[in-house]
Amino acid sequence: MNDQLQQNQQSTQQAPPPNYLVWAILTTILCCLPFGIVSIVYAAQVNSKW
Repeated sequence: MNDQLQQNQQSTQQAPPPNYLVWAILTTILCCLPFGIVSIVYAAQVNSKW
């Protein structure tokens, strides 16, 4: 019973959400430094929080 439950939980895992780190870096370089830095910080946290 537990083996079947674990298999079902593993098969229903979703893909991690996109982190948009590339867009954050481009925003920092091309557009706006303060907002870009904030966006890089939050984009870098996505994978660790997932």
